[in-house]
Amino acid sequence: MVKKTPKMFFRYNSEDMPLTTIYKKNRKRRGRSRYLLSVMVDVVKEGKTIPAKVVYIRNKNKRKEYLCLISTDVSLSEEEIIRIYGKRWDIEVFFKVCKSYLNLSKNADPYLMMQ
Repeated sequence: MVKKTPKMFFRYNSEDMPLTTIYKKNRKRRGRSRYLLSVMVDVVKEGKTIPAKVVYIRNKNKRKEYLCLISTDVSLSEEEIIRIYGKRWDIEVFFKVCKSYLNLSKNADPYLMMQ
């Protein structure tokens, strides 16, 4: 997932622009689609250009907002990018639970873990 910060730019139609501007300039998919918009962009880093696909999806918690998923594997379909991110998010939540509730972090006190 990519943050929608105005300080991060992607090259779209030969112009550098933030994700929010790219979203505003394009027509969204209507209806109950799994995603709102999908566009090809270039990520420019240290003089190198990397092609990427940005998929805008609706935020489940706030229906008026959207989230941005980015993939450098442009051969993946939008549905596949969403599926992979969903699996990754489940793993992140699992690690968070392990660290928070089971006290399985690097900084955990070994004495407390032995009790």
